[in-house]
This record gives sequence, structure tokens and C-alpha cells, in this order.
Amino acid sequence: NSNPNTNDTAFKRAFIMIDSLHFLKDSFQFRFRNKATISGNYDHWHIDYVYLNKNRSKKADTTYNDLTFAHVPSSFLQNYWAMPYQQYNPSEKAQQNSVRIKNNGVQTINMSYENKFYDKNLNLIHSYSGGAANLDPFKPHGYSTVSSHAYPLFNYTFAPMTDSCDFTIKHFLYRSQGVSSDFIVENDTIYQKQIFRNYYAYDDGSAEGGYYVNTLNNYKGKIALKFNINYPDTLRAIRIYFDPASSLTAVSQNSRFRINIWQDGVNGRTSIYKDSVMLPKYADSVFKGIPEYKLSSNQILNPGAYYIGFQQEIQNGIAVGFDKNQDYHQNLYYDSGAGWAQSTIKGSLMIHPVLGKYIPSPAGISDELVSNKKVMLTYPNPANEVLHLYSEGDRSLSYVLFNTLGQHITEGRIQNGQHSISTAEFPPGVYFLILKQGTNTLQQNKIIIQH
Repeated sequence: NSNPNTNDTAFKRAFIMIDSLHFLKDSFQFRFRNKATISGNYDHWHIDYVYLNKNRSKKADTTYNDLTFAHVPSSFLQNYWAMPYQQYNPSEKAQQNSVRIKNNGVQTINMSYENKFYDKNLNLIHSYSGGAANLDPFKPHGYSTVSSHAYPLFNYTFAPMTDSCDFTIKHFLYRSQGVSSDFIVENDTIYQKQIFRNYYAYDDGSAEGGYYVNTLNNYKGKIALKFNINYPDTLRAIRIYFDPASSLTAVSQNSRFRINIWQDGVNGRTSIYKDSVMLPKYADSVFKGIPEYKLSSNQILNPGAYYIGFQQEIQNGIAVGFDKNQDYHQNLYYDSGAGWAQSTIKGSLMIHPVLGKYIPSPAGISDELVSNKKVMLTYPNPANEVLHLYSEGDRSLSYVLFNTLGQHITEGRIQNGQHSISTAEFPPGVYFLILKQGTNTLQQNKIIIQH
């Protein structure tokens, strides 16, 4: 389809009669081959049901009593598919998500939708039931519009996280008792992951297309995704899935690009970091998954909006994987020579900024530590009502507690190597505890307060 915002998702049925005795045995096998344009990944097709049975009819055997999910449900985050655990705050949580449910049969059916949320140890931590409702056939009524099924509310609150954490969500459909079972029961259940690791992503990890900037007059095109940093952090690398699509691949293998970081300023969008020239890597037996490009120098990012991407060193585009199922195109920007513009093509670009585990000092605090040796222990972390401090030796030590905005919260001295801070009145969130000896900073700890 020439319109990139129109997805070709029409499935057509095909009947193949198997009537030879050569095939009617236990070792019978078959395969499907795709004859397509040889110049690139332009016209792949997909197979849904493969149903083998006797006494079938081309005229009568065309519809099935099938209740099914049509897509993986949307993210449980409001702004991303995945994000760094240390950047999460409650405002990032989605209030509801989108679920596409369809009835492939010809009769209205009564059905129910539920989901269950499991932590990284597969312990059940949250359940949702949308109740029962009637669902009309997909043709001509479309997907379910029942609000409790199509847009289920998400009332669970993620606790502050101290390390990477993946949640597993089980979505499942079922019919009312006494109604015949589905033609295909496997598509009544979907398992989804909600990812909190060390990177941002708008895409779900699968590229249904390729996206590139084709420029004029030898201009070096730019592509960038907008990310909002909630807490001070360190950008260490960027993962980019360059799509091996069409003749662009041959061009890309000899082309070059520079990773860039831009910010909005008084005089427009300006570059605040430009890395050295790099060559694209393509996912294969060497680079599994999405290849990573380490920055020449780690970049400390304070809270705010950043545009992270690259500038190509050639006029022809370098294709990047494009996820057509997750639509965050409002955060995708390009510059083909006429200035920055927001993309109008629905989908998500596969560029993942990788952030460091350790957060730098708040505003006004020196980043240079006197010693790398730990001289203070803090527990428990996360803290609820009280935070205990324990320091080694008999040195005269003091502490200062800041929030992520660099605002002073409290301070004090550590007597005889031990001290306790009441945290009952502090708002939940991330804090920085700075240990000092005189004017020298000895150590900084990231503290999470959770009530």
C-alpha cells in the first residue's frame, strides 16, 4: 500500500486439496514459500490458521466459531513501551490500556475478559476482571467496544524499583458456560511483558517496516526521538536497529552516521552532543537483537526533554526498524534540510537510549568523590518510617539529604558511628544522601522512600 498509515492486514482464505495417497501417511510434511520482489523486504505475507481435516467444503467451511485477540495489548506505561527503572515515577503509569478483541464467527457471543499481573518471581500482584458482555461478529461490527474490555482500567501502583524488573501480564478471554468452545483456543490467551531495565523504547521490539530520511541538495538528514528525563542520569549508549531493507542496505554498509543529542533552546533545536562517525551494524549471528553503540564520552542528563538520534553522512537514507503496532509518532522528528518536523507516519522508531545505573550528584554537589571506599551503610532501602546510618571509624562526619531536584531536605551529624533519620513525613520517591567530612564529599547513596 502506497500510504504508510494504511496497514494491509486483510487475510484471505485458500483451500488446497490433499487427495494423493502419497501424502496420506504420518510423515506427511508441507511448507509455504513466498515469491516476492527480490529488491528488498517489501511484500512479505503471513500465515494465520493452517487447518487440516477431512470432509471440508470450499463453500460451507469458511467461518469458524472463534473468539480471539487481534493484537498484543498496549503498554501499561503512559508514554513508553519500556523505560529505565530508575526513571520511573507514578506519572508514567497508564491509567488504562487498549485491548483489541474480535469475534471471527457469524453469531453474537457472550464472553469475558480478564488480566493478571505477575512480578519478576511470577507472584500474582494484581488482577482485573472486565465482566461478561455480548460481542458481535467482527464483520461488520469491528473490534469490541465494551469499555471494560477494550479499555480496561489499570489501578495497580508500581512500587519504587531498585533494580531491573520485568512484569508478566496474562490476558485471557473465555465464553459463558454452556457455550461451545473456540475453534482455536490458543489465541484466547496472550502473555505480555512490561519492561523496566536500563533503556527507553517506544517500540515492542519487532520491525514491521523501515523508516528513513531521503534528503535533497546533499543535506545530511537527521532523525531523533524525544525522551523526557525525570531524574539526573547518565546516557552511556544507544541501541539502533538498522533495517536490512532493499537496496538501502548496500548503501548503508558503506555509509556513516553520527549519534547526536539535541535540546530545544532560545534559538531553536541545537546539538549538545555529537559523537564520532560510525558504521551501521545489522542484527545477525554476530549482533543478536539490537546492536549497541557506546558513546565516546558518557553524557550526564539533567531532568528535561532531549532529542536523541543520529545524523546521516550521506544523502540517501539509512533505514531504521519501524514498529507499526505501537504508535508514538508524535515523539519522532526528522530534518531533511528544511528544518525539524514531526513525523506523520504512525508507528515507532527502534532507537533505544541506554542509561547508566548510577545517578550523578544533585545540583550544587561535587561529582568528585574523595574515596571510592564505602564508609557509610544505609538500611533499610527502600525505607518506610526510618532510615538507619552506620559509618566506619570515629571520624567527624555529617550528612545532607537532597531530593531529585537538588532541594535540601534535611541534614545532621553522625555520632559514634550511628544515626537514624525519621522518613515518615517525607514524600515517597528517590533521594540522595551525601556523606561529608568537613567540606569534602566522601560518599553518596541513592535512597528510596516508600510508604
